[in-house]
Amino acid sequence: MDEGYLNPGGSTRCPSRCRRYFAGAGPGDGTICQKQASGVGTAQQNFELGVACYPAYGCGRDMITCVDQAFEGSLPDTSDAAAACADLALVQPEDPWTCGTAEENRPPCVNNTPNNNAGKWLKANGNLACGWGSTYGGVYPNYTGSPTPATEYFQASSDYECCLKAMSFENSSWEEGGAALFFQLIGSTCRVDREKIIYANMDSSSGRSVKYQDTRCGSGEQFYYRHAAGAADAANLHTGGRCVVDGGFSRLSELTSGTNLPGGELPDGHELPNHECPDEVPSEDNASTSPPSGCNVTVRFNTINDAEECCQMCRSMSWLPSVGGVVEMDETNTPKNPCVAWQIVHGRCRIVRQEYFDYWNPGMTIKASLTRDSFEAPGNTDWVVPRRGCGESEEACNYNSFIYYRQFREVQGVAVDPSALSANSTNSSKNALYRKVVSVNLPPNVENLSFELNVSAVTSRRDRRSQLIQDNANQSFSNLTGASFADLVDVFNGNLTPVSEETAGAGEDCGRIEVHAATAMRQSGGYEIFDEESSPEPICVSECVPSGGTASFRCGLQNSTNSTPDAGPGRRLAGVSDNVVISFTAIGSGYDTVNFGVGASLNQAPFATETATGGKGGEGGDTTPDPVSSSPDLSFHPIHVVSLLAVAYLQHS
Repeated sequence: MDEGYLNPGGSTRCPSRCRRYFAGAGPGDGTICQKQASGVGTAQQNFELGVACYPAYGCGRDMITCVDQAFEGSLPDTSDAAAACADLALVQPEDPWTCGTAEENRPPCVNNTPNNNAGKWLKANGNLACGWGSTYGGVYPNYTGSPTPATEYFQASSDYECCLKAMSFENSSWEEGGAALFFQLIGSTCRVDREKIIYANMDSSSGRSVKYQDTRCGSGEQFYYRHAAGAADAANLHTGGRCVVDGGFSRLSELTSGTNLPGGELPDGHELPNHECPDEVPSEDNASTSPPSGCNVTVRFNTINDAEECCQMCRSMSWLPSVGGVVEMDETNTPKNPCVAWQIVHGRCRIVRQEYFDYWNPGMTIKASLTRDSFEAPGNTDWVVPRRGCGESEEACNYNSFIYYRQFREVQGVAVDPSALSANSTNSSKNALYRKVVSVNLPPNVENLSFELNVSAVTSRRDRRSQLIQDNANQSFSNLTGASFADLVDVFNGNLTPVSEETAGAGEDCGRIEVHAATAMRQSGGYEIFDEESSPEPICVSECVPSGGTASFRCGLQNSTNSTPDAGPGRRLAGVSDNVVISFTAIGSGYDTVNFGVGASLNQAPFATETATGGKGGEGGDTTPDPVSSSPDLSFHPIHVVSLLAVAYLQHS
């Protein structure tokens, strides 16, 4: 079992290879960030086929920061500012938004070699204070804060001295503003723009990585930059988190071009926050037969680039009343014209309200309206949703999420949960989830599985880069891309910082183990994907263990109803053949924020399914048929070692 895959917070090397580099990242970077969608690929498949990789700057809250398997050499010490700022004069200017790949319809870049691998500084043309660079702080209506909240100013006499000022933020936390991404010296004024600028109001470049920020202006000046992920990078790999659960949304999984390739595109709409909504009237007072327009039907939010924030705006529509939009509520605090679909498109949030579908698709469900693939009525024949989108381009789909929708009123027998439509409804179960999946081949005589589990939940993985560099600077690394999964899994496991109660994070998510039949997975390209839409019933489910907690979990695979003292253990449960799927599931926020420390074994003797917890996870519990003990002190072993703890359990027969 690849423990680095389950506990990426304890692994220096990346648990998976890079299938594709985005946002200017590359195999020579050393440290990178990785991301995979929930339930996509087993540990071995992600190792062999790879995942999406990004620069180590601007990483999303649950991206994994690690040393790329393809990296070879000494890991640069980015805390050495003098080294990171050396050789700036050798860098030739080239605007990254003008060059790239054939997939981007751009010519190749020719001056894309940075000053060195510690600073990673490149040069482009423009004035950081020109255009959106002077007012990027205005990310929502009636903003009254600093126009440049992620910018620092200093006095300097040279580019080198300005660079030293920029590098002084290298180990700053995300909460403090993060590392520097841009710096520029004009006269004696040194301007430094820090990591949080990726959430700026960049006009049509909002949400994009540095290489797509084509709305820069200011001729005759040059600035230094380094590649960083944008706020919307990996939009195709994210869900809307807990908001999807609370708001009663479903993913439109029918529209897809392949693994992690969202299909379809919601109609574009009125642009906020840069322009106020046009004069509008509530839909029931609008007697016009012309197509509806404006904020009553479709809206684009330039500065909302994250899937969960887009979902939250769809639920609340909180900006609209302050910019001339109409949001009328009924007596149950439910919008009369609610938002019923949302999507990140080209890095920016789009929402569609009920009035749009009432006009174009009367009497149809939202799902049927969105999936209708026809240029004939009913439907907006100028915008056929399934015919639009990012197609099969991984680069384009990186900035598009899947479409999420919900039904507002009962149509064609489709039930509606009115409570989910309220702007302030919450789901008390908090059951947004993120899965990591392991496939286990079962020998014929195995009747049960045993697990030891330690859990550490973090609020964010963003600040791991500085600690990773501090612990590994100047250490030599080998390129691992030629090695097999079997060759490396024990090496990774042997160099892992274990999860423990003492080092557990402060995150609120909990972690549980689910054992499923192999039928819980479906094939997509070279990956197996957990079939979330079919809601497969697990064979066994452990309790959900909070951060700092420990648990022992054992799952009986035999059919206990067919087991007798004379006849011996019964046959395996229906659906359990030669292999099972084990889902290590983070419960709560819906992000990859839980590190699992796991010891596991396969056993022949049948026993009932049960769980026992310890540490912060609980005080232990009564179990049957065998007594087990609870302990907060767990040692972790490879999969062939048996070692048990204690707590309550579910059994399925």
